[in-house]
Amino acid sequence: MNRTCLILVSVVCSAVLLFSNLGIAQDAEESKASKDSKEEKVIHIGVAVPINHSRRIVDTAWARLQLAREIKLLRKDKHSPLLIDAVALDASDREDAIDEAAKKDCDYVVTTLVVDPAVPGEVRVGPGGLQRGPQIIGNANPQQNLAVQFVLLRLGSGRNLAEGTVAAPSGQSDGIEAASEAMRGVATRVAHEVRKARPPAPE
Repeated sequence: MNRTCLILVSVVCSAVLLFSNLGIAQDAEESKASKDSKEEKVIHIGVAVPINHSRRIVDTAWARLQLAREIKLLRKDKHSPLLIDAVALDASDREDAIDEAAKKDCDYVVTTLVVDPAVPGEVRVGPGGLQRGPQIIGNANPQQNLAVQFVLLRLGSGRNLAEGTVAAPSGQSDGIEAASEAMRGVATRVAHEVRKARPPAPE
């Protein structure tokens, strides 16, 4: 009788230990999966075709791909769990870009305008009517620079998340190298903004 009881106790203890180990292993797998899922959250940014209002020759389709490429190079950041991906859009107009980005399941959209930095006090005609051109602080010769104005917005928010101007020296020739450098600066600004901790967009 005592021997039978000991055997039963041993079997029960073994079963409890087995299920306990299985539970621990399952919890560990779920924890790892949850952690991996958090670390692999991907943010998709729609990149619109730039509009060129500069006197320089800029291939806007190429500039869009350049910006998308620069954003993809910033895909990972050791201080952020977000992974950033860029989606090339065919649209250049803000509203058209928003609609296309939504269809392509993007979280954000960035539009860009290539312009020449303004001479101090200069007023020019832009998409919104009369406006002052972008001022480049410390620029002795605005005619030797190319500027890219960008607007980053979160889909569904209806508001600009960030906007600014990035300039690069263009020399006397076309604006290919300057546009490439300016798009690199825009990509850095965009990646920084989307990685900021922000409250959810209002529905």
